[in-house]
Amino acid sequence: MYFTSKKDVLVGMIVWGAVVACSLPFFMEGSFTALLITAILGAFFGWAWCKTGYEVTEEELIVKTGFTKAVIPIASIYKLTKTYNPASAPALSLNRIEVLYNKGMGIALISPQDRQMFVRVLTERNPSIKVDERLLDK
Repeated sequence: MYFTSKKDVLVGMIVWGAVVACSLPFFMEGSFTALLITAILGAFFGWAWCKTGYEVTEEELIVKTGFTKAVIPIASIYKLTKTYNPASAPALSLNRIEVLYNKGMGIALISPQDRQMFVRVLTERNPSIKVDERLLDK
């Protein structure tokens, strides 16, 4: 099952603001180098903005963003916690889930659009996952 990333206006302003800021030298000085850098950045951020999501298979959580992906065995996930951690992560929202796996050696910050369904699907595949109460439907 595939879950798209939730997208916050604030995160969007930061991401696209960076692209606009990089284009300013082109508009102010006519620098084609700045235009090239802006085009590359825009393509990278645009791809990441459109292609950030999370696929849950029978055995794996696959975290995809832009050109990269990380594969987390669902059996190794032991805790899901609600967080607003602003650290760089494959999440387009600050309303995030912290996924702890590999006995504390791995952490993934993600932001699925349908958080309750995401938690439900993961816990169906691994019932031993501890879930932060703040993630549960109320």
